[in-house]
Amino acid sequence: MFYNSLYFCIIMDYELEDLDSSWIELFEKNDSPYKDYYLEELEFVNLNLIYVDENMEIESVKEDVYLFQDKSGTIKRDELLSLIKSHMPYNNKQYRLLTMLKYNITIEPEKLIEYFKTKQICNLGTDFLTPLASIDDIIFQKSIGMFHSLNSLMIVFYIKPRKSKKLGTKRNINEIMKKIFNKTIKKRL
Repeated sequence: MFYNSLYFCIIMDYELEDLDSSWIELFEKNDSPYKDYYLEELEFVNLNLIYVDENMEIESVKEDVYLFQDKSGTIKRDELLSLIKSHMPYNNKQYRLLTMLKYNITIEPEKLIEYFKTKQICNLGTDFLTPLASIDDIIFQKSIGMFHSLNSLMIVFYIKPRKSKKLGTKRNINEIMKKIFNKTIKKRL
């Protein structure tokens, strides 16, 4: 029995060496230019920390990179809370969380050409921008390789105004979001 299995292994090794594997190399060579167009798990996202002053003006924008702990593309709730708390003090001022925005380009590779033919390039910003209503796990979906550097989490902080200006009104928040979008997303495109 031992001799039969040894003989089988020797024959298999011999046959595997004789197999023509040049087609694999040819496929990899031909496929190489398209690797940037496959959906892949994200290894990181840009972290944009935006600080708004009492006059609803963007005072400062800090950029950083968040490396995912695993291949899931998830920022866990505890990690998110830690990020928020660690960035609330800035320039000797104490800021509060205003809102968070997730920018995750999730377009399928097959639909990429159609998307660019039917929509204007500036819509790339608004179609994939999602306001986050609560502090919970944030899941970033797979993205086409060439868009990985555009995926972002934006955390907006503010200083509570001293006077009667209400920062939390929908109109004021929309004004701030427009400014944030113009300042961060458009400069990347």
